[in-house]
Amino acid sequence: MSALIVLLFGVWDDRATLSPGIKFLGQLIAVHIVVLVGGVEIHSLTFALRVELPEIVGAPLTVLFLLGVTNAIN
Repeated sequence: MSALIVLLFGVWDDRATLSPGIKFLGQLIAVHIVVLVGGVEIHSLTFALRVELPEIVGAPLTVLFLLGVTNAIN
């Protein structure tokens, strides 16, 4: 479902030049579907030791990470 949203916003952007805010909104919707419906979430970080993250940190960190990756690819 998220891939379809990204595809639709991409086609829409190709047909009519979208503002960065609208493109970001599409990415945000897609990422939230992945996190909320798909259950994808960063639960821990590993540097020298593994650190478990509370859910209040893990979910927003996952959203930021996925938005960053999506924009890097875009």
